[in-house]
Parts: sequence; C-alpha cells; structure tokens
Amino acid sequence: MTNKFCPPENYIELLNNYCYKCERTFKNLEVLSKRELREIIPILFKKWFFSSTMDNTIVSPANILTWEADKDDNSLSFADTDLIISAKKSGLNKYVLRHRVITFEDHPLIEDMKTVLNFCSPVAELDEKGNLNDRLKSLLKTKLNTTERFYIDYISALCIKLKLLVKMPSLFTEVYCPSDDHDEFFERSGRDILEDILFASIEICSGKIANDLVLPASSFSSAIIYAYFKKCVPVNEIIKDVYSSMGFDIEKLLERCDDDNLSFEDQSLLASINYVGHLIDKWYITPLSAYLRLIRPLYPLTNDLTEKLNLIADIYTINGYADTEIFYPPNLYSLTPLGKSFSDTERYEFDQTIPKDIPKGSIYDVITNAFMTDKFHFELEDFIACSRTIFSLRVKDMKDPHKWIVFEADNMMTLSALSFEIMDAFELGEGHDYTFIKKTKTNVDLRYSYKSKKSGFNEPESISLNSVMAENNDKLYLDIPKISAEFVIILLKTDIGKGGILYPRPIRQSRLMDDLREKFD
Repeated sequence: MTNKFCPPENYIELLNNYCYKCERTFKNLEVLSKRELREIIPILFKKWFFSSTMDNTIVSPANILTWEADKDDNSLSFADTDLIISAKKSGLNKYVLRHRVITFEDHPLIEDMKTVLNFCSPVAELDEKGNLNDRLKSLLKTKLNTTERFYIDYISALCIKLKLLVKMPSLFTEVYCPSDDHDEFFERSGRDILEDILFASIEICSGKIANDLVLPASSFSSAIIYAYFKKCVPVNEIIKDVYSSMGFDIEKLLERCDDDNLSFEDQSLLASINYVGHLIDKWYITPLSAYLRLIRPLYPLTNDLTEKLNLIADIYTINGYADTEIFYPPNLYSLTPLGKSFSDTERYEFDQTIPKDIPKGSIYDVITNAFMTDKFHFELEDFIACSRTIFSLRVKDMKDPHKWIVFEADNMMTLSALSFEIMDAFELGEGHDYTFIKKTKTNVDLRYSYKSKKSGFNEPESISLNSVMAENNDKLYLDIPKISAEFVIILLKTDIGKGGILYPRPIRQSRLMDDLREKFD
C-alpha cells in the first residue's frame, strides 16, 4: 500500500512552476528529439529537486519538503516527490507529480523490481548489455513509479547482479527468466531487502567505473565505495582518490591549471575530471539518491532548465553522447533517514536541515517573486523572439556531399561564430585560419578572412549573416586551407524565432555525420 500524502499548496506551486518552465521550452524543440527528452525529464526533475532554489543555500525543493513535513529526526521515513511524463496527455497535463512517504516497507524501487520480474516471466529477451529493448521498455514503464529510461536499465542490472534474473541457454539471443527463488528474496523485511540492493548497487558502481577508467579492481572496490557512502565522503575527495589510484596528484595539478606550459598529458588529465565526475554521478550519486533514496545530494546553484533542455536536445539531434549533461555530480550529500540506518560511523558534517524557526511564508515569498520575475522575462523573450529572423542553413562538405548538417541560426550571428559551429560539427578542431567567400554577379568575390598570426585581423567577427545572405538558396563558401576543408552554406528558408530556444541549434544531419559523431564520442 503506497503511503501517499498531500503536500502544502505552496510546495505544489513551486513544482508547478518547474513544469511550466519545462513545457515552455519543450513545446518549441524539434520533434526529432522530443521522444528522447520526454524519457529523461524525470531524472532532470530529480536534479532540480536536489538543487538550491537560491544560489549557495540549502533551500532545495527536497529540503523544503522535509522542512514542511516536520517529522521526528529519528523517524525511518521521509517525504519524496517524483515526476512522470504521461504519453497520453499534452501540455502541462502530461507532467504528473507523485508524492509519497518513503519507508523500508513501502519503497518504490522494491515495488518496481517485483514488477520487472513479473514482466520478465516466463522469459524475456535482453540485449548484450542486459537491457530490455525499447518496445518492451515502452510497455513496462507505464507500470513503474517513474518513466525514466535509465531507471529500467538499472533495475535490470540489479536483478541480474542479485541473481533474481538468470540467463537461460539459448542460441543467438540473450534470454533471461526470474530465478526459482526470487519470491523468497522479497519475503524478508524491507530493510534487509534494501541492504542487499545497496550492496548490489555498490558492486555495479565499482565494476562500471573501474572498467570505464581501466582501474585495478582493488583501487575502487565495493568496500571503498561502501565506506564513502557511510561517511558521506564529498565527491571532490572521491575524485582525488580515483586519480591517486592511477598515480596522479590531481590536487597539485589543479593548482597549476592556469599554467600555459602544461604538458599534453596534464591537459588531458584536467580535461578528464568532468568525465570522472560524470561516472561518479551516474553510478553512485544518482542510483543511491533517485532510486534507492538513501542519500540526498545538494547542487548549490540554481538549475537553468531552459539551457539544459536546449543543450541535450541539440546533442540528441546530432546523435551525440548526452549522458555527461544528464549525470553531473554535486560535491556534498547527506544520508536520508533510511540511509542513516546503514551508517554507524562518523560522517562528514553537512546538515541540510532548514531551521524550523524560519517563517514558512518567507522562503516561498522569495521563490515566488523569483518565478514571477522569470515569467516576466519569459514573456519578454517570447515577444522579442517573434521579432528575430532565424535562418535555416544547410552546411555541406564540398569534398564529400554526403556529409551535411542543417542549422538554425539568428540572422545577426557573426561569420566568426558560424565558423566555430561548422568546425565543431565536423570535428575539425579549432583555431584554424579560414576565409568566407561570397560570390557576386560581377565575378568579384567578397572575402572575409581570419588569420591567427596576424594580430587583430578577424574580419568575420564584424560581419553578420544577414549582410551576406538574404534570399532562399543564397550561398556562402568557407575555405579552411590548412586542413584542406571546403564547405558551402546554403540558406534554405527564413522564419521567426521561438521563445525558450537557444540559437544556433542543429536540426538534422546526414547519416555520415551520425557515424562521424559516434566515432568521435
């Protein structure tokens, strides 16, 4: 029986504001990326849920909910909220908020593991990674407590790790079925069940990170991660330990990060820090917070949903790797009431409790005023967007016409900015000298060049698209002589701007470009 509860009206309004921001951006994004975006909005909601609503404070929606619930500190339960996306509804109605009290005996993950096992009975076909295919996921996710696609894969991994889902002999396909004793696993107390799930989660985390970073198993073992969990070790310290296990003192390197004489190896190490943080979030922070609900992270800065959705939509459009934008770590986190029952050691002091003597109306007043300001800016943006002219541009590799991409860009975009977008899209690196060429009817070509060795010589920085292109099928050429690259840019059409959309943005690309992006990722 689910312990549902009715949170206060002010809290509901706070969540509705999030849904409003999400829908405002979502409705104007390209159809090509909407299906994928719909599936990750629940996990983006959790990132926002754990993010401060006022920079550098502990006032996150998660902490506000705990503050509102005003429960006994020794209680083995806490209030939580999830967002699911209904495929059958549209507009703001598709955002369904679920509020419940989490306990050991009423835990969403335990419920959902039972549902997945029943779904896989008598047998289910999984891929080589142990995941259900997209068709089966779409049938299953309506039966679960969240519609987020990573969640279903994670439950499959847990069931296989716990030997609740076992592989059957088969030719050419990976077929699994529930184990004969899987029912007995769930006949125990909720705490015992969740403890086994916790150990399995930690083993998965250890294996995934050690394998991805090619670490010795002993340097990032389950025992080490379990100690991190019990002590609430900050993510920065975990990252230092990861690099230390590989023989690098990342702290000393960070002190020299502004040094112009860093070696290529040192530059590569610095560049890898974000990726290591991403792995820690994907396999440690997110599962233990959003799925097992044993830790509560705090992201100290407000979450810019419009920018995040635009960025991920762009990556999906070009079939890129978006996980690094979805899974990004906080530094600090604390244990939930359930998590504390597994920790009997001294922990890093990080109190997320909002003082009870703060007047409840004061926090909501600040948040509401900020939202009303945002809403005014949204309406202003929508008005301004309608007055902007947006060019739809096809950029084609002249040496390989099958490699092309279509951009939308503001007609006031500079040629310098356009060159950066093209070099980035075609994986050409940056900093190359280049020349834009505009052919005229008088056979006198107009040239706008960037010369890196000629100080201050950057004509394209002062030339906007609308000064060289005006009508459909107008063409502009880009020559990058050092790498023998030549492109033609064709104006396909013009349109008005849309609110909540960040330009430039990719719209579609050729299959060869998909292959190029996949190889690069």
